[in-house]
Formats: sequence, structure tokens, C-alpha cells
Amino acid sequence: MNNNRKFQWIFLIFVISQCVVICQKLNETENLMRLKDCGNEFLPQPSQNENGVNIDYFNVTVRKSFWLSWATQPNGSTVLHFKQSAAFPISNRHMFTSSQVVLTANKTWALDGLPFENCNKTIDYADVPDHILKNLVVSFGGRRVEVLRGRILVCRKDNFDTMYTPLLLETKPLNLPNIPCLADDDSIEFKQDAEVHAYGLEGLIMTHRRVKIDTSTDDKTWVHTFPRYKYADSRGGPLVLDVSGKATVIGLNAAGSDEYTENYYYNMVVLQDKICEYSGVCFVKNVTEALAKLSATVAPVTKPPEDVGHLQNTPNRAGNNETPERQSPDAHEPKEWKRPTYSEGVEPEESESDDDEEDTDILLSKDFFSLGTRLGQLELSLVFLVVVILL
Repeated sequence: MNNNRKFQWIFLIFVISQCVVICQKLNETENLMRLKDCGNEFLPQPSQNENGVNIDYFNVTVRKSFWLSWATQPNGSTVLHFKQSAAFPISNRHMFTSSQVVLTANKTWALDGLPFENCNKTIDYADVPDHILKNLVVSFGGRRVEVLRGRILVCRKDNFDTMYTPLLLETKPLNLPNIPCLADDDSIEFKQDAEVHAYGLEGLIMTHRRVKIDTSTDDKTWVHTFPRYKYADSRGGPLVLDVSGKATVIGLNAAGSDEYTENYYYNMVVLQDKICEYSGVCFVKNVTEALAKLSATVAPVTKPPEDVGHLQNTPNRAGNNETPERQSPDAHEPKEWKRPTYSEGVEPEESESDDDEEDTDILLSKDFFSLGTRLGQLELSLVFLVVVILL
């Protein structure tokens, strides 16, 4: 085989492996199911004002009962400026947090101190390097979730040390029973003094604050709230609004400082196109209509061959009062909606008992950093196949 042919095969392997990694965003059906089922669970709301109240997140039973999460990096010999941040899911394999967990206030990577210089000013985003992601720990309900990809969605030129930027992470399937809805420009109307709920990780305490929306500013980059509260490291938490009875995240906590008279949250409506492009978590104009069209594509009910004769010999089937013969287990049953899984092809299993599940909010497991991912296994399979063909 000449060198050109070998180069073509190498290039093909590279393209296939990259496609495996890139094509992990939600497909249309998954996104519709997300929209159909999201927002059915609200987080605890113990605070009656802007004063933070502990929601007892680090109680094992409590943190397993809702969708709020957190992200951190092992301290070790790193030069971390911030070690952790609140986080929250927007799909069954995508989570939002603040870039403070991977960057310092001086725009260097927190893990190794190298300068953060790869933010594209034209497309206004930057992908997080693999070695940074491997050291990033995302914890949900006491278990660690492996991070596959990460993208910083905004390239700030000013006030970076105060606001930082949104960080969108792709993870292995979270198997969540509930996720919040995400704000879009069709369903959300910000009203002055509307009550919202702010959550953030303040030191080792996850807090809730009850605040109000301020619409007096024309800058739609932010959702502004008042009365002002200050806890600079509480970035990354969600700002939640009740939209027609659904828990809807309208903002990502960017925190404030003494120079501001109100608190700032990255506006999810402004970010919706970037979120959709990267994750497949997208706005749909008419969800009910889209679900109806999806339902119409379900295959019609078919009978096994052995049942055909029986049905043909049964008069007046429509009015027959006898108990119908049960279908074969292989028959299709499209009448009942079944939530599609996000990667494994089966419904999520119930959580393991406390005795079987390691509490990973406290201990760092070396297995987290050593276990191979499903993507890696698939890529190796593809490489092996090509090698066999070449031989």
C-alpha cells in the first residue's frame, strides 16, 4: 500500500473518531421528550428573602432527592483560584456551571496555570482541553459523573474576574428522574418584581435565596435581581422561575461585588442558540404539535402471522364482547409513550442503596480517572476494524 493510501486511511480513522465524539448532542426525539417532561420538580425554597438559607445539600438523603449539583477540581498541587461551583442539568447528559471551576481570575487554566488564549473572538466560545476535563469532578446525588466535553460559551473582555463565564459540560448519562426546563424567548416574559429563586454553593453550604427580577435595565445579556446579596464565589447556580407550574432556569449565577447595586445572572434566553448548537437542547416553537407529528411516525400495530387466521375467522371483531386474545410479546404497542433513553437504550435503573453507592461528594476515587469511557471503547473498535481491513 502506497503512502498516499495509508494517509487516506489515517485521515478516515480520524474523521470517524471525531464524529463519534462530536455527535453526542440530543437528537430531535430526545429534545422533545426533554421538553415534554422537564420542570416537574422544584428545589427546596426555605428562604423568605434575600438572606441565604442552607438547603442541607450535603446530607446524603437530601442531595439524592433533587437535581441540583456541583463541580470541583482536586486541589493537589494545582494553583486553583476557585475550587468548586454549583451546577445544574439541562438534559440527561448536559450540565451548566461557571468557568470559575476551570479558570482563574487572571485568565489562566486553574489546573496548570497556562494562559487561557484559545477563546475565539469571532464565534465567542472556547472548548475546554481534555486534560482539564479529566481532572474535573462533577457530582450528582453523591455519585461522580464522568465529563466528556466542555465549552465556555462567552469570551468576556471585561470584568472577567467578577463575572467569569458560563461553562456547558457534556457528561455520561445522568439517569435523572427530573430536570428543570430552560428559558427560551417564546415562553419567558420577564416581569418587574417577579419572584425567583437563587441557588449557589457558598463555601461548603448550598443556599437558597428568594429575590425579585429587576427589568429596569436595557442590557438583555443579564437577568438582574434585587435586593442585592453578596457572596462572590457562589457562581454557577441556577436562577429558577415558576413558568406555568414548571421549574424553569432563566439565569446562571455570575455573582456580584460591592460596586453593583443588584445581582447579575447570565440570561439563558440570550444563550439559547449557542446551547442548542452545542448540546441539542433546543427551543421548539410548538411542542404539542411537534409531539403529535412524532407520534404519527410510530409504526402501526401488526399481528404475528399465527394470529391472522384467528382474526379472520372471528366475526364482528369490533363488537365482540369476549376478552381479546393477548398479543405476542413481539407485537408493537405504540399507544403508550415511552421516554427514550439518551445513550444506553434502556430506561434508567433505580438508584442503588446507600450501602452499595459510594459517597463521592467527599472522597475522590482514583477509578474516576482511570476507567475508560464508552466513547473510547467505540473508537478503539473502529480503529481495530480499519486495521483488519488494511491487513
